[in-house]
Amino acid sequence: MSRVEKAVQFMIKTAIDNKAGYDQEYRWGEKGDYDCSSLTITAFEKAGFPVKSKYGATYTGNMKSAFISCGFKDVRNIVNLSTGAGLVRGDVLLNEVHHVAVYIGNGLIVQASINELGRATGGRPGDQTGYEINISQYKNYHRGGWDCVLRYKEKIDTDVLDKKGEVKTMSEKEKEYAVQAINKLAELKLLNSPDVHIKNIDKSNWALWVMMAKLAERR
Repeated sequence: MSRVEKAVQFMIKTAIDNKAGYDQEYRWGEKGDYDCSSLTITAFEKAGFPVKSKYGATYTGNMKSAFISCGFKDVRNIVNLSTGAGLVRGDVLLNEVHHVAVYIGNGLIVQASINELGRATGGRPGDQTGYEINISQYKNYHRGGWDCVLRYKEKIDTDVLDKKGEVKTMSEKEKEYAVQAINKLAELKLLNSPDVHIKNIDKSNWALWVMMAKLAERR
């Protein structure tokens, strides 16, 4: 598994876990919570990019220089920010003033958004809404757009990506998450015939199942 894929998988796993929520005060996982930048920085640091430990990344305002020091390139000029065309899995979408998210393919991003109070601090640890850390549809950032798209070139994970770096299938981990989600929805009596839905899991719907189950647990 490539280092970028490891970072992506960490962020997906965190987004699925209701024990992980949004907070800007305890933002480095002390209580399980992150904000947008600390989640992204932690994911890539754990994957082997010393963006924090060596290059000092701590928030959106100093992430670009740290990631570029680790070999990332800003490819914003070859991406359509309005539609997301040209993005590849693992691209770091950065607005240096406000926000950061990571593109995971199939028109999806993973990000830490906001706490259950609609604020940056003062909420309870963990995800109280099912959406504090989430997987959602790609869109250009609403407050001025993405300033840069940071991409690291490495050997492509051909099990998941095609030669262009586009997602051709879901990873085994993502399929596992989707199966667990469908079974959880069935357990909550919100879904009939789980076996049928499990057979139809694919790269276009796995994240939808995951977020549906996460939200259902917070009803």
